[in-house]
Amino acid sequence: MLGEQPGSVERFNVMHDIRRARYGGWGVYFDSGSSHILVENNLVYDTEDGGLIHGGRSMNNTVRNNIFAFGEKTQLTVDTAPEGEPIRVERNIFVWQERDLFLHAPPARGHFASNLYWRVGHGAQPLQAADTPTGRWLAQEPGACAADPLFADAARRDFRLADGSPARKLGFAPFDVSAAGRRLRAGSTDALPRPPEAYAPAPPEPERPLAEDFEALAVGQGLLGWHLASGGRNELVQVTDATAAGGRHALRVRDELADYEPHFYAYPVRRQGAVAFSCDLRVGEGAAPSLELRDVDPWYSSGPLVTIAKDGLMRGAHGRELLKIPHQVWFHLELRTAVGKAGTGRYEVRVRLPGEAQARVFTDLPCAPGFKTLGWVGFCSNGEVGSVYEVDNLVLTPAP
Repeated sequence: MLGEQPGSVERFNVMHDIRRARYGGWGVYFDSGSSHILVENNLVYDTEDGGLIHGGRSMNNTVRNNIFAFGEKTQLTVDTAPEGEPIRVERNIFVWQERDLFLHAPPARGHFASNLYWRVGHGAQPLQAADTPTGRWLAQEPGACAADPLFADAARRDFRLADGSPARKLGFAPFDVSAAGRRLRAGSTDALPRPPEAYAPAPPEPERPLAEDFEALAVGQGLLGWHLASGGRNELVQVTDATAAGGRHALRVRDELADYEPHFYAYPVRRQGAVAFSCDLRVGEGAAPSLELRDVDPWYSSGPLVTIAKDGLMRGAHGRELLKIPHQVWFHLELRTAVGKAGTGRYEVRVRLPGEAQARVFTDLPCAPGFKTLGWVGFCSNGEVGSVYEVDNLVLTPAP
C-alpha cells in the first residue's frame, strides 16, 4: 500500500510463504506515507521478514483483529510520523519462535492495546522480560496478554482458535478465510498448490564498484546510486563547487532536520577478504556526522563505526576517543576491516589531517559480534540545525 488512501480496507486475506531476493519479505506493508487505512481480519504467516511493517511518514492507520505468525527475522516494524495520528494496533495475535518481536526497537509513538503475544517455546517471556526494551514497552500496553492462543494446530498452520482461547477474552473475533483468494479465477483451474519444498535462495548480490568523486555531477545534483532519507528535502544533500578535497566538486550536507537525517546510504556487498572504505571530510562548526559499515541482515550487525561530535571529537566503537578533528578543513578518513573467513570482528581507523604526511592509525576496535558480511555503508547527520559538512572521494576497495 502506498500513499493516502482514505476509506481503504484490507480484510479477509491470507498472506503466507513470502520470500524476498534482496528486500521486502513482509506481509502487510504500509509503505512510507501510506495513511488512513484499515487492516483487519487477515491471516499472515511464514514471512521471511515480518508480518507487519509501517513506514515512517504513515499516519492514522488501524491494524486490528489480525493473526501475524512465524516471521523469520522479526514480527513487526513500526515507524511513526512525528506528527499526526499514530498507528493503532489492537486485538491482534502475534506468534513467533525466533528473534524478537520488533526488528530494531519498539515504536516511539503508537497506540497498542489488547494484543496477544506468544513466543513458542518461551512461554510468557515477552511480557516478563521487563529489563529489555521490548519488555518495558509491552508492560505499558493496556490489556496486553502473553498466553498461548490455543490454535488448532499451529505446526500444521491451522490457525483456528479453540473455544477457550485467551484471545477471545481480549475481544479478538475469529474470522473465516476459507474463501480467500481471487474473486475471478484466471481459467478453470483451482488455486495453484503450495510448492513441495522451500524456495531456492536468491543468487548472491554481485559486487558492485563504489567510487564517487562528484566531478561528473552537476552543481545542485543529488548523490547518484545512494539512498537518501531527508524528509523529502532532497535539496539538503547536493553537489557543490564551493569547496572540494581535490578537483572541483564535493557533496554538501546541510543538517536542518532532527535526529539523524539527512541520512544517506548504499548497499555495496562484500563477502570475503579485507576491505577499506575511505572518504574525505570537511566538518563545519556544530556538525556531527557519523559513518558506519553494516552487514546485509535486516537485523543488522554494526561493523566499523566512527562518530564526530559537535566539538570535533572523533570516537570509534563503544565511545572510544580517537582524536580531535579541526573544523572547516579537509581531512582523509579510512575504515579497514575483513569479512568472511578472513574476518576477525575488529577494525581500524586511519585519519590523515592536513599537513601530515602519515595517517594516524587506531587499531583493535570491535565490530558487533554478528558482523560477517559487508552490505551497507551509510552517513548520518547528528549535528545542530543549520550546521554543514562536506564529503568527497567515496571509495570502497580491497584493503592492503
